[in-house]
Amino acid sequence: MLRTRGLIDTGADECVFPAAFAELLGIDLRAGAGLATVTASGVATRYVHPIILKTDRLFHGLVFPEAAIGFMDDLHFPLLGVKSFLSYFTLQIDYENEAFSLTPNLKCLSLAKA
Repeated sequence: MLRTRGLIDTGADECVFPAAFAELLGIDLRAGAGLATVTASGVATRYVHPIILKTDRLFHGLVFPEAAIGFMDDLHFPLLGVKSFLSYFTLQIDYENEAFSLTPNLKCLSLAKA
């Protein structure tokens, strides 16, 4: 188990973690499917592996079984993308107060019952 924080990335389809996390989790990075990914600084390869993603109480203690997480070199913090994470929540942004909130949606509630 690895405890970390991530950045919510509404422009990312998938969740991507630093390649170094794979080793910490006992995952053979290059054994995963290598997929080309367009990033802000060019094209990079992410290696996708199914992992169990758990959230803390702040995000309702959810368990995302078999989440397809990409691991990528030259990434320094986890990016939480739409398909494996954000699609389970309603995101509300309060620009004036520089705050946001995530509220579980129906898809998330069905996950919690599984």
